[in-house]
Parts: sequence; C-alpha cells; structure tokens
Amino acid sequence: MLQTDNVEREQELREWLRSAGITDDKPSYRPEEIWRLLDISRRTLYRCIADGRIRTVALECGDRTLYRIPRSFLYDLIDGANLS
Repeated sequence: MLQTDNVEREQELREWLRSAGITDDKPSYRPEEIWRLLDISRRTLYRCIADGRIRTVALECGDRTLYRIPRSFLYDLIDGANLS
C-alpha cells in the first residue's frame, strides 16, 4: 500500500510540474521554476525563503548565494503543508 501511495504521489508531482512547464525530473529546482509553479511573485518566494517557510539549499558562489528548492519540499506541499 505504501509503495502505491508513493507512486501516486510521484505521479501527482509530475503532473503538477508539467502544468507549470517544468519537465525535468531532478532533485532540486531553481527559484524561478518554483515561483512559476506556485504562481507567486519573485519577492514573495524570497520572503518565504528568508523566513524559513520554503526550505532551500544555499550555494555560496563568490559574492552571490544561489538557492535550490529540494524536490522533497514539493512533496510536502502535495501532502498538505502550507506556506502561511
């Protein structure tokens, strides 16, 4: 039963990603992909990142910080987590 739930969950995530034009199956996503997926502004996304409502992996690249949002965060959204 658990395996069936995981398959259904993965299928739901893939459909959701495709609806936003994201076709890559990868372990993490760029902020631009996520704000498009969630239909929120760039500013709102970075505010959610800053206050911890969206989990990220931060990569320090010289004087810039690059953020990646893990696929597991998207599973949490599907499972009913909320950003408020």
